[in-house]
Amino acid sequence: MANTDKKRIRKEKVKENKKNKKEGKRAKKPCPVPHCDARVVHVPKHLRNVHKWTTESSRAALTRSKLRKKYVFVSQETASAGNRRRKRKDEQGKNPQKPNRRRKLCPFSGCMVVTERLPQHLQRKLKLKREDARYNKILSLAKSFQTIQEVNVRS
Repeated sequence: MANTDKKRIRKEKVKENKKNKKEGKRAKKPCPVPHCDARVVHVPKHLRNVHKWTTESSRAALTRSKLRKKYVFVSQETASAGNRRRKRKDEQGKNPQKPNRRRKLCPFSGCMVVTERLPQHLQRKLKLKREDARYNKILSLAKSFQTIQEVNVRS
């Protein structure tokens, strides 16, 4: 009799563990490739295996297509800890508008960066001077980059 009770308790614990595992699953994200309706947990792996992307470009895909989760503070107290500035009373009522910048893909060969501030990227990361002829040529070749969410909103 005691043996069957132990088995029943074990089965109940296994069921509880299965429930907990289901709650802790990683969220599936949409594939950033147009016309691919796949929703996957590991986007870079999907891009490499299905769409034959390179390792470098598949790793950068989440950031470029804005699929990464934003960091959210647990409480206002943790958000204001350390060197973070607290809002002043007069600033709380105002809602400052974010600058609406177009994201651009860097046309420099081998550079996989999508940035809102391409001139600063060219100067700081690629060490190009503003007077350089290549600098202006690269700026003129840059194309705007749209994420899936931006395309869906405009459609």
